[in-house]
Amino acid sequence: MSIDQDLTYELFIKNAFNKGKCSDFAALVKTEEFEPGSLEEMKVAVAHAMTIFINRLINASKIVNENDITAMEICLNNVITAPDKNTVSNLIKQFEAIWNTY
Repeated sequence: MSIDQDLTYELFIKNAFNKGKCSDFAALVKTEEFEPGSLEEMKVAVAHAMTIFINRLINASKIVNENDITAMEICLNNVITAPDKNTVSNLIKQFEAIWNTY
């Protein structure tokens, strides 16, 4: 992965687990220990983080646009079927663009 993709992945995973009551039992935040060597490992980590973010948003006291939840779920589904790490990295950025509006 490129340095930009590494950073995108690392920050996304850290942000999912560093807030709230989520436990990182798979040590995904410890990127020096968990290097997403395979595409499948990266997909699992990112999909798990996206699910945390979606649930956090749904459970927030804010009014949430249902279209945003749908768009985030589409990103999640596309991560699972992504053909390469570059696609996963781009999907993280799309997901974050929606998340950051809240």
